[in-house]
Amino acid sequence: PTTAPTTATPPTLDIPAATAATTATTAATATTATTAATTTAATTAATTATPAKPTPVPASGGRNPENVAAGGAEEKNGIIIYPTESGHYAGVMGVWGTTGQVDKFVADITAFAGRLPSARFYAAVLPYAAEFYMPEDFKTFSVKEKGKSVYMTEELAKSGYGDRVRGIDIFAELERAVYAGEQLYPRTDHHWLPLGAYYAAKAISADMGVAFADISRYKAVVRPGYVGSMYIYSKDERIKNDPEDYTIYIPPVKTPAKYYDADLNFLRNGDLVVTPNGSNYYSSYIGSDSVVAEVTPEPGNTSGRVLVVLKDSMGDGVVPFLTSGFDKIYVVDLRYFNYNIVTFCTERGVTDVLFAASSYATAGPTGRNLSRILAY
Repeated sequence: PTTAPTTATPPTLDIPAATAATTATTAATATTATTAATTTAATTAATTATPAKPTPVPASGGRNPENVAAGGAEEKNGIIIYPTESGHYAGVMGVWGTTGQVDKFVADITAFAGRLPSARFYAAVLPYAAEFYMPEDFKTFSVKEKGKSVYMTEELAKSGYGDRVRGIDIFAELERAVYAGEQLYPRTDHHWLPLGAYYAAKAISADMGVAFADISRYKAVVRPGYVGSMYIYSKDERIKNDPEDYTIYIPPVKTPAKYYDADLNFLRNGDLVVTPNGSNYYSSYIGSDSVVAEVTPEPGNTSGRVLVVLKDSMGDGVVPFLTSGFDKIYVVDLRYFNYNIVTFCTERGVTDVLFAASSYATAGPTGRNLSRILAY
């Protein structure tokens, strides 16, 4: 590359990196034990290992350049490293979650809705790259987040609040884009690219019935030489030495923002796009998971709707693509907020509450923080 690789310090993982590595290593051990006989037999027969199947296989017959190439996938410090069909290397992180945790998350959303009867509630599971690109030989390293999304939506439908409390399916939109050959995830980071967040926001906006700006109206800023968290966690030199372009999108409206700490002490005035030329590319929007952001798009929207986004780090990228639909947007990270969320929403006239987070929130330990901020 003509530009020297820039290694980012990633935002806080939605679970501790050590936990991810330990859990993945445990899964690897179990997988190795389970498949030992098969591997031995294959070796004895002097055959090669079954190559990893390209994932996904587009229904249209097209190819995605980041599909898993045949063979060669391996685990490094809890991260799966694999060659892609485009001739590069990629890292992917496993995802975990249980239906029991989903039940708890749904119960908390339902309780929240009961205490804020004037607002509408929406929940979307934002998937990691493992949903589409986990090599076949390592499928046991990760759960299917789509399954958790379907289950959550089904359970929310039983809440008794009708359409006021519901799940949003973003997977159809993401699958269509992936199968069409669009790259929604970076090869070298555990988050998604802004383009992936764009397609999620498109599905979310359609479900919520708000205005949505096509990506052609956004200004694309391409940054070469990016190496993200997959190298930091895996320490795999193939990732370090194979940087990629990273494209962010600047909204077509101005997005002035006020920032507060987790206790709602004012920090500074700024913008939703905080580091348009920074090295920590995924943090280009909002800048930090621990802050609370108040975004007021200009020129002002006249929808009469005020949104609060309750998220983990996967939700950060969605916010810029919602700026055409709401008069004001508040962004709150479930993990760090130190204020009663019902009071927060009431004081600010919130009309819509969106849970935009990964399975670590909707089906894992991060989601427990919703109980905490409901009782704060």
